[in-house]
Amino acid sequence: MSDTTPPRRGRVRRFLARRRNWVAVGIVLALTGLVFSAAQKLGSKTAPQSANVPLLLEERKWAAAIAACDARIARGEAGAEVRLWRATARRRVGTVEDRTDTLKGAVEDASEAVRLEPSARAFVERAQSRILLAQFPEALADSEEAVRLAPTDARARAARGDARAVLNRYAEAETDFAEALRLDPDCAEALLSAGKLAVTRGQFARAETVLARAAELAPWDSAVWCARAELRDAQNRPADALAELDRALGAEPRCVHALALRVALCFDARDADAARTASAAALAINPDSGLALVARALLRLEQGRETHALEDLDRAAAAVPNGPLAPLVRASRDLLRDRHADVIRACDRAEQAPGGNVPELYLLRARAHLLHGSPQSAAADCDRALAVRDTDPAALVFRSAARERLGMSAAAQADMDRAVEIDRAGAHRDRARIALDLKDPGRAIVESTKWIAADPKNPEAHAVRAAARFRSQPPQIEEGIADCDRAVELAPTFALGFATRTHGHFLARNPNKAREDAARATAVDGDFVDGWVLAAQARLELEQFAEAASDASAALALEPNSAHALAVRGLARAELKDFANALADAKRAAELEPEYNDLPGLVEQARTPPVRFGPFPPPVQKLNVPKFQPPLPPRGPVVKNDPVVINWWLVLAIGGAVGLIAYLVARTR
Repeated sequence: MSDTTPPRRGRVRRFLARRRNWVAVGIVLALTGLVFSAAQKLGSKTAPQSANVPLLLEERKWAAAIAACDARIARGEAGAEVRLWRATARRRVGTVEDRTDTLKGAVEDASEAVRLEPSARAFVERAQSRILLAQFPEALADSEEAVRLAPTDARARAARGDARAVLNRYAEAETDFAEALRLDPDCAEALLSAGKLAVTRGQFARAETVLARAAELAPWDSAVWCARAELRDAQNRPADALAELDRALGAEPRCVHALALRVALCFDARDADAARTASAAALAINPDSGLALVARALLRLEQGRETHALEDLDRAAAAVPNGPLAPLVRASRDLLRDRHADVIRACDRAEQAPGGNVPELYLLRARAHLLHGSPQSAAADCDRALAVRDTDPAALVFRSAARERLGMSAAAQADMDRAVEIDRAGAHRDRARIALDLKDPGRAIVESTKWIAADPKNPEAHAVRAAARFRSQPPQIEEGIADCDRAVELAPTFALGFATRTHGHFLARNPNKAREDAARATAVDGDFVDGWVLAAQARLELEQFAEAASDASAALALEPNSAHALAVRGLARAELKDFANALADAKRAAELEPEYNDLPGLVEQARTPPVRFGPFPPPVQKLNVPKFQPPLPPRGPVVKNDPVVINWWLVLAIGGAVGLIAYLVARTR
């Protein structure tokens, strides 16, 4: 260092000697304090809060609780208590958002807690998550161990009751719930479970009492409000059920179960827009939710998009492969395809699985037996369903129909009378649908008329009676169209009402009005396959072949396996001389539906140049156009009412055989 450079210590003294420099030092220290304070506040949102996970759980901040537990475990604090905290938070998120992976994580955390410190609380936590994953025997074993470790723990008793209930051991489950409430009358879990079981068994007064108390104790729990919504629905109080779902979503806006229930209720009320909105919201929360996928499949079946609906049902079944949803979905899919024997076999297998003997499965198999021509077996399945829920009007109506087929008129009438006492409108609705399934339009008209008397503002009731009138012999065309008028007056967005009236116009030989109604159906719902098919059919009859092919293509874009759309497009393309594509459509339609087996031959016949007689060629034979039967309103959540069709192949065959003579006769008329 040179002699001219001042010592470092001397420079510091001279710097501090100046007053303005003290001000600068103060500013720097103040800024430093602010920076560290902000960093501390930012960090307090994550790691420091991990020290108070119970408070986060009490405040129902599930995601924050999971993050706090993750931070603790990352620091090596992976004790049984931390694992149980995270298991609880994961179970709540998995329950609300119907997330299978999150529930599996909850089971893993609870299992680690059991390994570290076996306790009744750990076994209860694991049992509750396993029930949601349909691991019923394992859940029962966990809950029994919890009761052994803590015989006076109300939550342990309630967990065992839950496990017994899903295994359909209802009497034992009720005993467990009663004991849990004796030990702790304010145990919200026991109250909720007891209320849900009471709804399942049709004990509505009991359900009303316990669920009201559960709502007082746990108003933040969306599961309580969903259970109350199911109670209102079972009581045939749809407006009150929707109000309960509003409360569920107010408590937990991401509740997929509440949104899926809203889809079903809006669907029954023919409010298609609200149903689609709820379905989209549920799938936005969890695209892989089995509940949300089944809800969307319901809407797609209504629209005629069978291929996409079946994809949703398969995904729903795969979400929880061992759960009761999977066999019900697969059996319903087979019923949709009229594969009644496959439905029966699937239900037989499902019945042997843990928790498989549910009333819904018995009713599904009863329906298959009834349509398969086995009324004795159908009645036996209804007996099994009624053994679980003796006030189920649907089971009583199905058994009534089966007993009628067996010639047991008095017993059949007694079942029907009892069903009407429980739910007048619902009983006549189910009986009208069964009559249509069994090709008995006369009985369908009688029952739908009673349905309308019980529920005059239900548009579906008028549409069902219209469909029955169109199928009667001779068809009651004017009366059926009047019913459709009333249906669309009650529900202007009821696309199926317009489609059913379209068929009436076809029967009245008025293709212009048929085209107008088909256009209204597609305007209400652009994804309504039957609307596009019927529009194409009307265009074909009006000899607007290019437009017919375009409308049929729109239908096929929504449902690639629509045999009706393929047949109509094939006929339109044949008229446009596009024989190669017409033949491809005709062959594909014949593969999908046996009724179209003669269609490829007719296209080939139209493709062949006519034989000339003298100097003037005869007119080319016009292709016969199949007439559509009315699309019917849906029968249930995952089962579609396919249109009942006449023998179109026979009509086409006769037209092809008559040939030029049929054409000349038609021209002279």
